[in-house]
Amino acid sequence: GTQFLKTFSRPRKGRKRRKHPPMKLQCNCGAVAFDVKDDFKPLWSSYCHCKDCRKATRMPLFQDIGVGKEELTFEPNDDCGVAPTRNPDVKRYFCKKCGTPALIFFAPLQVWVVPFFAFPQEVQDKNPPTAHLNYESTVLRVKDGLPKFRAFPPMKEGEQPDLIDE
Repeated sequence: GTQFLKTFSRPRKGRKRRKHPPMKLQCNCGAVAFDVKDDFKPLWSSYCHCKDCRKATRMPLFQDIGVGKEELTFEPNDDCGVAPTRNPDVKRYFCKKCGTPALIFFAPLQVWVVPFFAFPQEVQDKNPPTAHLNYESTVLRVKDGLPKFRAFPPMKEGEQPDLIDE
């Protein structure tokens, strides 16, 4: 769990937490919304290649940012649906109106997986992806120099990361 988070989250030197209103993030049509603390620290920024993400987004990979449970507030409403998933530890929320993937909750790590596109451009620019996850399931080989982890999480406590060569 925590070893994974230490492995590829980037250290933030000298960053002081400020009190600001939370960022209001939402699906494409605005029907499903959630708040992320303005001074949140991303746990990771990555590309996911798992079958569930590909199916939910109809794309060969899914770009996301990991956010700690305590840094995100979400109250599902009637416009919010829960998509079926093969992993019982994962809860995948989407908007019933526009079909946009909204959030994923990964219970074992107690983290929210937020679509990269939901964040303002400033946050995207500061947090480019640093790894590929679930790369053994990829349908699109990417040669970008980033580490390719076989699965997610890529290791258990005390284990070495299981990487795939480019």
